[in-house]
Amino acid sequence: MKHITKTQPSKIQGIVKEFPTLFDQAFSIDCGDGWAELVRLVCKYFQMNVDGKQEVKEIKFSQIKEKFGFLRVYFNISFHKDTKDTQNTYERMHMFIFAIENISGLVCETCGIMKTAKKNVQIRTPGSFWKKTMCDKCFEKAEKAYKKRMKD
Repeated sequence: MKHITKTQPSKIQGIVKEFPTLFDQAFSIDCGDGWAELVRLVCKYFQMNVDGKQEVKEIKFSQIKEKFGFLRVYFNISFHKDTKDTQNTYERMHMFIFAIENISGLVCETCGIMKTAKKNVQIRTPGSFWKKTMCDKCFEKAEKAYKKRMKD
């Protein structure tokens, strides 16, 4: 059972309101606020493709979540006509998603800090079997919280 206490609105859930045409009304993004800028970047890229490409009719996210310590993005796209340009657009969008998903493995899902030579970010299992991409500071905090819950 998860114990989550939030004192401020989630940055990640605000993105659904920021890009209403890309999401269904009750959509929920299932990852930490640290990846908010990565998700926002994906949304901007998708919105640009809807607004700027004549062949793209609609794009809707079907799921955005953390899986095995990486961001995962699933979407549906419809085109006005099926042409070679539509296939190229679809492939470019998938390549962009692939790049963002890989970058997420270098960004703390909790605080958003990126791995550098001086800052360690890696996939870990903080007190559970769930893999999370976390920096040292967030990992230590999660471990302490887990140990406290186990005592209570």
